[in-house]
Formats: sequence, structure tokens, C-alpha cells
Amino acid sequence: MFQNDYLMRQIQMMVQFIARMILKRNAEVYRALPDEYGNYSAEGELYLDLMRKIKQGKINEAENILFDATEQNPNNAMLEIALDFYRTLGEMSDDFLEENNFSKEEVCQGLSDIMKIFHIDIPDIIG
Repeated sequence: MFQNDYLMRQIQMMVQFIARMILKRNAEVYRALPDEYGNYSAEGELYLDLMRKIKQGKINEAENILFDATEQNPNNAMLEIALDFYRTLGEMSDDFLEENNFSKEEVCQGLSDIMKIFHIDIPDIIG
């Protein structure tokens, strides 16, 4: 229990730090906003799909989609989406993650791995 609370705090702090240092803002929550016709950008559609998959418990599938999309187009919008994805997972209960074959340790590892695509080295927070 204590270990997972520690990991959750570390995930949150790391996401906030990266958002402030790289994106130059405090908000680490991605906002998918439709245009005047109700259409979303490709990144917005991706984000909405990832959040749906998390809610459905398809976390591994969502993470694979995130990595594929990020490797194809590593831009600031993808960085924001990745940060929000791992922030969201870090806030999930241990029970939810476990029921869906995921863990806080995998959240930490995924955050570290995806940051490497952006050439951002973060310290190992699993410990």
C-alpha cells in the first residue's frame, strides 16, 4: 500500500515537472477540443480513444496505441497526451490496475520509456 502511494506521488510529480520544464506550463492535462464543426484533430481523437480504452480496462492496448502514435509523430501535442495518459493511470486504484493486468510499476516504466522517444531522461522512480 505504502509503495503504491509513493509511486502515485512520484508519477504525479514527474508529470508536473516535465510539463513545467518542457511545455512551459503548469497544466499537464490534455484537452481535446472540437473545432467549430464538432470535429477533433487527429491528436484529439487519439486522446479520446485512449481515455475510452482506459475506462474499458484495455490499458495495455491503449499504451501500445500511444507508443505507436508517439513514435510516428513525437510532437508537443503527443507529449501532452502521453503525460496525461500516465497521470490518469497513476490516479487509478491499485485494484482497477490489477484487474486489468497493469500495475503502478508499469505506469512508471511506461512513462520512462515514452519519455525516451522525446529524448527526456527521467530518474528511475521505481524503488
